[in-house]
Amino acid sequence: MNSKNTIYLFCQYFPFLGGEQFLFNEVEYYPKDSKVIVFTDHKNEGEKTLLNDNFEIINENYLSKSSVSQIFKNYWSLIFEIFIYEIITSPHRFKYVKNFKTHLFLLVGYLKKAEIIEKYVPKCNEGVVLYSYWFDEWATIINLVKRISKKKIKVICRVHGYDFDEAQVVSGYHVFRSFNLKGVDKIYSISYFGKKYIEKRYWHKKIEVEKLGVRDKGINPVTMDEAATIVSCSSLIALKRVDLIIKLLKETKKKVTWVHFGNGPLEQAILEEAKSLPQNITFDYKGFVKNEEIMEFYKSNTVDLFINTSELEGIPVSMMEAISFGIPIIGCNICGVPEIVNSNTGLLIEKDFDIKETAFRIEEFMHSKCRDKDYRIGVKFFWDQNYNADKIYPQFIKNYLLTK
Repeated sequence: MNSKNTIYLFCQYFPFLGGEQFLFNEVEYYPKDSKVIVFTDHKNEGEKTLLNDNFEIINENYLSKSSVSQIFKNYWSLIFEIFIYEIITSPHRFKYVKNFKTHLFLLVGYLKKAEIIEKYVPKCNEGVVLYSYWFDEWATIINLVKRISKKKIKVICRVHGYDFDEAQVVSGYHVFRSFNLKGVDKIYSISYFGKKYIEKRYWHKKIEVEKLGVRDKGINPVTMDEAATIVSCSSLIALKRVDLIIKLLKETKKKVTWVHFGNGPLEQAILEEAKSLPQNITFDYKGFVKNEEIMEFYKSNTVDLFINTSELEGIPVSMMEAISFGIPIIGCNICGVPEIVNSNTGLLIEKDFDIKETAFRIEEFMHSKCRDKDYRIGVKFFWDQNYNADKIYPQFIKNYLLTK
């Protein structure tokens, strides 16, 4: 197998529906003559995105037949090295001492997976690139593959939001982070915020910014309908704070249709709270739909505003999609969001915003900007300069994924 034409991609759900559908924006640009081996954590053989014949999807158990004792025997020096390195360098060093047994068996599990993954990697003179779409467990596993293998392997990872921001994980830290930072050849952050976070927190310099992007699917039509349309698109989980959109709309005097795409564990609570919206607000709940249906909605219906009130984010692809149609956006001043929400694209609000004051600002913004033709042209121009997939992905793939 020619490694120059093989891409090894590690992800969570892709290509199965229900998660990571935005990854399709990138893989569409993979060379047609390349072999793409996708390792996914998703175990269900459910509906999946249609891919070309050059894609091979691997979603097995990944666990080698090696016993725990065999893993210890084969890799005791590497295990010892990793724990010592974490204890010396990690900001969370004491957790590795306090919860040594838990971390030890976790590392053993990763090594069992690394043994399986290593068998898929051919020995090539020019080497191979293992690419994790997230800086998560896969990053640890492929770094272990690099260490246990005698093959020439390069490890690169993207980093988005939860996978670098400790505030976004329940445990408050990312396991074996120091080992991963030492072993990875390059990290590509989708935001400048992520780059600065990792550099400051870990004094790590092998990180660059490589943005995500979306394709041009058209322009959002503007009509002179009396009612405004506001769209939100997110999972219904506490982090996304969709209930705050309801609170904002309760203070809005304008006639508004609110359309929400996405579902989640808080679905019933949100639907119940939405019943309290005043008569000037119409709620159109779409739930989970395929991405192409959302794009078709943007092509066919006037959308005055896209809103996101999440308290933690990377840079939402949903915002990139909205501005690609020229739709103005609103988001909170958190993480990487200010990199996409600015005076050129919409309205940036504070994380802990005042409901009444912000509702007034939104009404003013809608009145002055949302149907202004020149402003919307500027919104789309910002997308073209910063998040246009046609400009972003071909260079990323050529520069980093294909062996020189």
